[in-house]
Amino acid sequence: MLPKRLRWLKLAPFVIAGFGCQGIKTIPQEPAWFETPSAHTREVVESTLVSALSVATISLSQNVFADSHVLVLERGTTQGIGRPQTGRSLTVPPRFELYTDGNGSCILHRPATMEQWRLNDLRCLPAPDISAADRISTLSPR
Repeated sequence: MLPKRLRWLKLAPFVIAGFGCQGIKTIPQEPAWFETPSAHTREVVESTLVSALSVATISLSQNVFADSHVLVLERGTTQGIGRPQTGRSLTVPPRFELYTDGNGSCILHRPATMEQWRLNDLRCLPAPDISAADRISTLSPR
């Protein structure tokens, strides 16, 4: 039995567990994409990625997030001044996913760090649910 002044320690695990979960953000569950990507959508995504990765520039395709809700970035590496590096990069490329909150708002999520950014002024549509079997059947000749 604990002395009277230390009985509060029995509650410590419950108090810590209760406070430990408050900082966890919920991740939107509905994958999304841009129905009609434009130069504006690309600029917003590029500027968000530049600040998220702390890099000077990023080059994205005009149709970013038009075919998929996943974006994996390839790092451009150089050897010396302006010469491309030979060989293979062994670092894991940054991966981002686009989600919607159900109201058309776009949320860019980075699974590796659990960070997320709301893409203001952009509207997203829920991505269609295409199973692997459907993808294979649409790609193979009949």
